[in-house]
Parts: sequence; structure tokens; C-alpha cells
Amino acid sequence: MKYEVTNAQYLEYLQMAHAAGDIHFGWDGVRGPYPGDEHTAAGIKLFYSLGTEIDTYNYARISYSNGSFNLNYPDGFSGEDYLNHPVVFITWFGAWHFAQYYGLRLPTEYEWEKAARGMTGYDYPFGLGVGTENANYYNSGDPYDNGTTPVGIYNGETHLLNGILFSTVDSPSPYGIYDMAGNVANFTDSWFDENNRVERGGSFLNDYIRIQSWYRTFDYPFMFSSTIGFRCVRTLN
Repeated sequence: MKYEVTNAQYLEYLQMAHAAGDIHFGWDGVRGPYPGDEHTAAGIKLFYSLGTEIDTYNYARISYSNGSFNLNYPDGFSGEDYLNHPVVFITWFGAWHFAQYYGLRLPTEYEWEKAARGMTGYDYPFGLGVGTENANYYNSGDPYDNGTTPVGIYNGETHLLNGILFSTVDSPSPYGIYDMAGNVANFTDSWFDENNRVERGGSFLNDYIRIQSWYRTFDYPFMFSSTIGFRCVRTLN
């Protein structure tokens, strides 16, 4: 995917999957079936951690009420401001099910890194260095610091964000993919060990070292955070 999966895309998926009976609600959020794998038993897993806080945080979070899923956002904004931000508070299982629902899959960490920097050998998708105009990372100075930014804004244009004019440098990977450094870390299909899945790309709370293309970290597949999102790939026949 050219961009990380957004709140708008995940909201649409939740509405459709819920209407079809493919997901349901548990005490801790949206849940659904997982067929199991070499390290995980089959069963009902947490897909998304619902929440309603709307105070001083710098990201959006989905809740459910009155028969629909809703996007909660920081004070002083509207839902429209955050629809195009990457979805957060998903688990690896929630990313996996989204991909399956649309006939896609999660990338392996090796596919992810190839998409991020090709054969360039660069530390970042767009070159050897990084600045405020290239990516969203810790204290990078973007108008949403320190929180999520809309996907794809580092495209060489000047954007009006949060009431501020923000100029960027076009910063795609060699394959034209955006936000492969920072914004939110991306779940991959690869195992770090028998308990944890690999994450790549770093987030808005990582410094400039931890958003480099070769940097890898990990989390339990049932964990969720304001700093983790995902993107999908399509297998070509």
C-alpha cells in the first residue's frame, strides 16, 4: 500500500465486518476468529481496543455506540481532521483480519524493507538523512507533534495542518511508498521470536535513529498502542 491504513479505512471495515457477523464485541474491544499458526492457537482474538478519551492526546481512537463505530479525536479538532491519519490501537490480529477481509496480506519484514529502501543502501527511504520536512518522528516539529499526522503529507507540498502552513519535501521510498519512516510503526507478518511479531518503520515517539529502514522492533500480537499501525500488500499472480 502506498500509505498506511487510515482511520477512515478501518472504520469502513469495522462497519462491514460487524454487519456481516464476522466480528463481535468483547470486554476489551472488537474481537474475531483467528485460525492459528505455528506459534498461536486458534481462537477468538482481540482485533481493536475501543476507547473514547478526547482530551489532550494526539491521535484518534474508535468507539462504538448507537449502532455505529465512531472516531474520537482531540479537543479543538473535528473527526474530518483525523480520518486520514493512520489507524492505531489495532492488534496484529486486527491488522491480519483487515488484510484477509480484502484479499490482501501483511508484508514480511524483508518485503517491507525492500519496499522501504530498495537496493539503495540508504538509512531512510528517501536518503541518508532526515529532517522535519521528511518524516514524523519524536520532536520533529510537525504541526501535530508528538502524534500521528495525515498519511502521505511528506510529498513536497505545503499543507494547512492544525492551523499551520507546513512545507514538506517529497520523501517517498524508491517504489513511491510514503510514511515508511515514522508516523506509526508497521506490523509485519514476520516473527521476531516465538512470541512476538516484528514491527518496522518507527513512530512519532521514536527518535531519528529508530525510524531508519533497517531498525526492527517487536510486540506481542495481542498488544495495541497509539504508535503502531500497518499497511497491506497484494500478491500478484
